[in-house]
Amino acid sequence: MSTGPAYCAWSVWIGNTITRRVQLTDSAGAIDLTSSLLVLTITWPGGALTLRSDDSPASVVKLDQTDPLTKGWFAITLTPAQTRLLPIGGGIRYELERRWSGTERSYITGDIIAQTENNTDG
Repeated sequence: MSTGPAYCAWSVWIGNTITRRVQLTDSAGAIDLTSSLLVLTITWPGGALTLRSDDSPASVVKLDQTDPLTKGWFAITLTPAQTRLLPIGGGIRYELERRWSGTERSYITGDIIAQTENNTDG
């Protein structure tokens, strides 16, 4: 029986590089992501950002799936330019989807809270 995606809120500091590392697992353990496409979609009123593991350069990077210690792991990186697109406060949602062998499944969804103080580097 399939369940819905897990919920996780993220805090993002505007103008910074943000990296999140995530491992996907199922009842058998870590999921081999070798032939999977990972898609992160971030939406907010008036905007959207989509990051994919097949982008070049990739913002969603699968770690070595042949190593038992990193199987199922991937890293998501938002650049300072990408975080500057996000509106401060609420209304930002994200969804992480895995696509493989004709199947699409959302694994993680949640809110992003964008914050800033006096970041004037951009």
